[in-house]
Amino acid sequence: MAGILGWIETLNGDIRKASREAAGVGQKFAQMLQVPLDAVVCGAGPEAMAELGRYGLRKIFTASGESFAKYSSEGYTAAVGEAGLKSGADLYLAGATALGRDLTGRLAAK
Repeated sequence: MAGILGWIETLNGDIRKASREAAGVGQKFAQMLQVPLDAVVCGAGPEAMAELGRYGLRKIFTASGESFAKYSSEGYTAAVGEAGLKSGADLYLAGATALGRDLTGRLAAK
């Protein structure tokens, strides 16, 4: 296995609780499987980016700009998919939220 990629969902620039929990699970999986843990964040504020340092991430991929101010199925799927290709991830994690379920279903289809 090449690695794990977690999608960090934000709300108003802050990390959502479900994403914090998913990042914690990702840490455990990464340690157990002895693979790197990376993350992708779309439209996060500076406070959220600073908080991510606590999760033992190898890399943090970011997608920013006007098109990432609000969730867009197509835009977020493209950004997370691109980050997955760059990181070489075999396992994708996301919080069990409505957006997380939408995104992971679209990534699986892609």
